[in-house]
Amino acid sequence: MSPRRRLAYILAVVGFGVTAVLFAYLETTGYTPFTPAMITVSLILCFASALSAGFLDIQPHSAEAVLAWLVIAAINGALYGVIGYAAGKYILKPS
Repeated sequence: MSPRRRLAYILAVVGFGVTAVLFAYLETTGYTPFTPAMITVSLILCFASALSAGFLDIQPHSAEAVLAWLVIAAINGALYGVIGYAAGKYILKPS
C-alpha cells in the first residue's frame, strides 16, 4: 500500500473515532448543551456534526440516534480520508 493511501486510511479511522468519542460524550452526559468553546472544538474536529441539527426530531438514547451518528461518523471519516489523501499527494514523496 502506498504511503498516500495509508495516510488517507489512518486519517479516515481517526475521523470516525473523533465522531465516536463525541457521540459517546453526548450519550453519557445526557445531551447537555455545549459551551461555546466546546461547540467550536466539536465543529472543527467533526465538521459533519453540523448535520446533527437536521436530526432534531430523533429521540436521544435510541437506535435512530445511533444510526444518525453512524452516518455522521461515516461522512466525517470520508472527509478526513480525503484530507489525508490530498495531504499525502502534496506532502509525501512518491515511493
